[in-house]
Amino acid sequence: MMKEAGSTMKNTHKQGIIQDKILFDEKEKPIYRERFHPDGSFKTGFPIFGMKGEISFITDGPFVELGPQGDVEVIGYFKDYHMEGLWEFFYPSSKNLKAFVSYEKDSREGGFFVFYPNGSLKIQGFYKNDMRHGEWWVHYPNWNMKSILHYKEDGLEGICKNFYPDGRIKIIATYKEGIKHGEYRSFYPNSRPKVIAYFKDDQKNGSYKSFYPNGNIKAIGQFEDDFKEGKWTVYSEDGRLVKTARFDYGDLRRKWKVSKVKS
Repeated sequence: MMKEAGSTMKNTHKQGIIQDKILFDEKEKPIYRERFHPDGSFKTGFPIFGMKGEISFITDGPFVELGPQGDVEVIGYFKDYHMEGLWEFFYPSSKNLKAFVSYEKDSREGGFFVFYPNGSLKIQGFYKNDMRHGEWWVHYPNWNMKSILHYKEDGLEGICKNFYPDGRIKIIATYKEGIKHGEYRSFYPNSRPKVIAYFKDDQKNGSYKSFYPNGNIKAIGQFEDDFKEGKWTVYSEDGRLVKTARFDYGDLRRKWKVSKVKS
């Protein structure tokens, strides 16, 4: 940083290593700042705006931040002292892009993209008023889909899906205002059903079925406010009845009746 005529400079050191430089004008107002990594290597430099003698990170114009090895880690822009437009983030010690984030007056607004170190897309979504909104995609490193999510004002809304790495469906769930509400289905890696349930306000309510990997029913029952309710029946993997019981809001009212399973 060049020292200007009529200005003064304040340096901050830690154990003899430069950590911070601040340039003041002739009226002793802070006008520029440079920051350094713990080893003394340059990190970033930017204009600053001071109020009542306090140093602020508010800037106006281009912004670049470097890693310990001198590689660019952040590229952005400030307008009227606010983060504005497209910001780029990079993985440390590499030129690989980590994320694209769009800002409008410090709030995330518009497209949002995150990448794996190998360059493949990890997350793709959209922000509205600094909140997640609309359809979001999450990928595995091999580009296969991991999740398809729907957001409204930063909360999950509607049908959301999760997938196994090979692309087969893992979970289909319905959300309302960020919590599970409605039908819920999970699947084994072989695509056979694992659980079919219903949720209300993030609690299991209504019929419930679980299955073995071979497709046979494992258990059938009802839930009320996340508690077992009414008659429950359990089956063996080959489809034979194992035991039954009756519940009253989670309390076992009729003990499990065990059926003899012949070999």
